[in-house]
Amino acid sequence: MPEQTPEMLLEAAALLRRQDVVLSPAEDGGVTLMASRCPWPDLADLPWSTPELGRALAERCTGAGLEVGTMTPCADVDEWADLERLRTTLATDLREPQQALHKLIRELLR
Repeated sequence: MPEQTPEMLLEAAALLRRQDVVLSPAEDGGVTLMASRCPWPDLADLPWSTPELGRALAERCTGAGLEVGTMTPCADVDEWADLERLRTTLATDLREPQQALHKLIRELLR
């Protein structure tokens, strides 16, 4: 997710040293980051792109005997309003990739 900060990624890395799987919940029930230090269980039949994904993913991992750590939630981009919010957020983000994305979003939302 473009709004994930270096600090959030460091948080994920630190959790991954102690947990098998790390998930960052999306505000709408999905996930914005999935990290694992071991093979994933079968994820094919999970309810992708739904509000149930985060819960189902965590349950699938714990059901496979994996320890799951959860980090700071982050917003994701699923709808037009999310894209408008992202444009505002990226306006003050000085990282080069985020500025390039901000420029593209500004052009798209004209």
